[in-house]
Amino acid sequence: MEEKKVSSGAEKVENTEKKNVNKTKGTVKQERKTKAMELREQRKENAAKRKAERLEKAAQRREERKKRAEMLRHETKAQRMKRKERERKERIALAEKRRAEAKERALKNKELRLKKKEARLAARKERRQRHAPGYGGWLAATITLGVTTLVLGSVVTAEAIEMTKQRSVAGAGYRSTFYELVGLMDEMETDLSKLRVANSTSEVRQLATDLYVQSSLAEGALERFPVSVQNCASMTSYINSTRDLSGEILASLGRGNGLSAEQAQEIDALYEKQSALKSKMNVLANEMTDADFKCLLKGGDGKFSQLFASLDEKKNEVVQATVSLGEKISTGEGEELVRRYFADYNIKTVEQTGEAVSDSIACYNYSLTDTRGREIFAQISKEGGKLIFFDSYEKCEAKNFNIEKCEEIAEDFLESIGIDEVESVFVSESGTTVDFTFVAEQNDVLLYPDTVKVKVCETKGKVIGMEAADYYASHRARKIGKPTISKARAIEEVGDKMKVTATNLAIIPLRGEEVLCYECEGKRGNKSYLVYVDAKTGEEVAIYTVVESKQGMFLK
Repeated sequence: MEEKKVSSGAEKVENTEKKNVNKTKGTVKQERKTKAMELREQRKENAAKRKAERLEKAAQRREERKKRAEMLRHETKAQRMKRKERERKERIALAEKRRAEAKERALKNKELRLKKKEARLAARKERRQRHAPGYGGWLAATITLGVTTLVLGSVVTAEAIEMTKQRSVAGAGYRSTFYELVGLMDEMETDLSKLRVANSTSEVRQLATDLYVQSSLAEGALERFPVSVQNCASMTSYINSTRDLSGEILASLGRGNGLSAEQAQEIDALYEKQSALKSKMNVLANEMTDADFKCLLKGGDGKFSQLFASLDEKKNEVVQATVSLGEKISTGEGEELVRRYFADYNIKTVEQTGEAVSDSIACYNYSLTDTRGREIFAQISKEGGKLIFFDSYEKCEAKNFNIEKCEEIAEDFLESIGIDEVESVFVSESGTTVDFTFVAEQNDVLLYPDTVKVKVCETKGKVIGMEAADYYASHRARKIGKPTISKARAIEEVGDKMKVTATNLAIIPLRGEEVLCYECEGKRGNKSYLVYVDAKTGEEVAIYTVVESKQGMFLK
């Protein structure tokens, strides 16, 4: 006989609670269903009500038009004149009302912009308090090992240039860009020389990595010169060949292979050509004068053009523009824009001096002269009419403006040419000029690919140089995901090796991709560092030391 199971009191209570829970769930589900039905009915009623209102208004308009047509058919000449005068006054009153409303909206928008600017200034002040003087988290356009210059006045090797002989021309950005190019070509020759005899895989990888960075930076420096594309085609081809070869070597090493015989032969050929290029550039660096640079700014056939033309062995390789910024403008429209951008610079004459490609952006070149005879070189994008680059020479001797005021001047200039929502992340003072690096900011995330550089004269309180090609080539609204790891975890990753003083979220370019990282600024001893931690994996992806020199600050 089957034994009958007897439930205990606890089991009965448990079963009762389960029944109550199931009953409660069923009730909640029914209530949700009822509420959803009510919402649907309410939406239908609202839609029907809106439709009825639209039909009623349409009927009223038809009736009004009918009455007006009837009135006009029986209107006398005197009535017509009176009516037209009344309608004219009504139109004037309506226009005045709209102007007043537009003015009020403009004032409100101005107030909002001022509040936004105040918020940015407060954030910048807080950021500045976290940074060491003149130091901020600036990241190069190419993230990898090697030396990356940061400011318009770039750092070069002592072997390449005798700086004491160049004091008369050390103020303008093109001089600095040329020094930068000479220094990079010198470093490329050194690495190619070492690569010819390197045997170990680790050494070959290190040299190929450095060479890839230096050739990429040299290409950027070359593109900033207002020299015709045809005249520098050979040098551009050489630099591209060097970068491509170093990339091939790195890919080959990644597959577990060594240098091939063909790659070794190409290294020898590039080294021979590099030696000839560096020799010619060093001669020019030690002989150039103010007249040579003025000729360059005007687009004339001076020593610079002759140098690049003498290197030209292949005329069929031309840099092509790949970035579009809007509708194409004419040279006349470009001149109007130039005058607008430099409205506060007392411009007397504007002359269009040719065309160029700046970081894949097609540009018109303009030479401007102010009422005191000083010259400005500017590049305006052929599509969209954006100010991509400008450079001028201003004699800066006294420090009449401090760094904080110069930063405001730089920011106001950027706003005047349509660049806003940017944050100053790097400041470098050299003599009586200050270089600022701004990057775009989106939802409190720094966008390092979108970079703008601005040079300000501390004597006159004027912007004397600006470079925005990287900004316009990269700037766009991004879909930024949320970090997988916390800020505390990122600090923990690097905190045991250095004292972290500030941490920000930033998007950095890394191996051809954009990566969301935590930017950790810190010190160990008397050394300052920037460490970038992948916000998804927690892996350290880039480390930089901040190096100070007489020519400014840079990352290494």
